[in-house]
Amino acid sequence: RPPRPATGGFSSIAQMENDARLVFFVRGDNGFPSLGTLELRSLRVEANALAWWDVFDGAIDLAFKKDDPPRIAWDIEVALGHARLPLPDCIEDTFLAWLTGTVMRSFNRAYPLHIAIDTGSRVQPREF
Repeated sequence: RPPRPATGGFSSIAQMENDARLVFFVRGDNGFPSLGTLELRSLRVEANALAWWDVFDGAIDLAFKKDDPPRIAWDIEVALGHARLPLPDCIEDTFLAWLTGTVMRSFNRAYPLHIAIDTGSRVQPREF
């Protein structure tokens, strides 16, 4: 009989191929200038995390391990201002990914990322 894996060895991989283009435009209004655009071309997140269901709040709580921070790799294009001045790739793809991973690492067991689940969209059973 083969040995059963321990619960600490669980891993999950989700992969999605998507040809959609995701672009955010931050346009100014009432005299405020436009901040620019952000285009997400690809995203990869590797993280050792703990997730649990909070039955009282109807949410999923997510915590990342402090000794193994999330690793993020992405290809984004950031352009600043109305003239859409591009940022260098070392800032867009390296520094911002590191900064995002550092922020994600702050979600731990004591202060998890609280993801509320919309229970209002649940299909209600009908009686006939």
